Amino acid sequence: METQQTKQNEVVQVALSQLPAMKIADDPRVHKKFVSLYNQIHGSASGELMYAAEKFHFGKLLTENEKLKKCTPLSLYGAFLDVAVQGLSIDPTKKLCYLVPYNFNVGTRENPKFESRAVLQVSGYGELLMRQRYGQIKYADNPVVVYRGDSFEARTNSDGQIRVDYIQKIPRESDEIIASFIRIERPDGSIEFKVFTKSDIDGFRKFSKDPNSKAWTDGIKGMVEAKTIKHAFKTYPKLLVKGQFSQLQTDVVDTVDIDYTLDDDSDVKPEPFGGPAPTVEQPTVKADETQYEGF
Repeated sequence: METQQTKQNEVVQVALSQLPAMKIADDPRVHKKFVSLYNQIHGSASGELMYAAEKFHFGKLLTENEKLKKCTPLSLYGAFLDVAVQGLSIDPTKKLCYLVPYNFNVGTRENPKFESRAVLQVSGYGELLMRQRYGQIKYADNPVVVYRGDSFEARTNSDGQIRVDYIQKIPRESDEIIASFIRIERPDGSIEFKVFTKSDIDGFRKFSKDPNSKAWTDGIKGMVEAKTIKHAFKTYPKLLVKGQFSQLQTDVVDTVDIDYTLDDDSDVKPEPFGGPAPTVEQPTVKADETQYEGF
């Protein structure tokens, strides 16, 4: 039986079918929908600024990535709207979320038929920021990767809380990773450290989708950081990712319905694509430059 969401998607797909990928974000109806979603979900009046900045980054990413440009119009549209839904920038310098092309089998196992779809993937650092916004934490430092030769000690105090003493060895003596940790400040101001040993990290890799992937060989520091974020919040409430076209890089969790239908009566006239992106006020989170696999 055809669902209401399927019908909505079909209507939107027809509306987008005549638009080149590069023109999707320029469409007045998309402009209006993006601004409306951002302002409504985040209780903000900054939707126009957010739209102008993210339209610039969206166009730039499509220009630089041929695989993204070949994704279905519906998925590109949905992923762009989910930028507004999540309230996270796709500015590559912020490293909070990425537009990622995936191949989906829309046929059968016996007769596969693949199509490329774009997904908005929220990085571990974007997840930290979202948890901070939702009040689960007050603040979290970037995860720290500990190498052999560093001065590192994790101890349990009389109150049962783990505390860490750490001094980085400069220059580094070894590329062998022996531990990782993250410092989290709770809403009540108390501090907790989540510490992972070498055996924990070996387990992260062993049970990863592809333990021999380039991400684990060439980008192991970033993978360990991402896994540290994922497992540090195992005991916290699940992070609810709104939208059909988004997923956490650290995990895929529950989603909620978003109305992606377009309004043909839009009187919004977006500015032509091009020029520098306006500045949007957002917290900056430091992150490693490498993009890593979803897991």
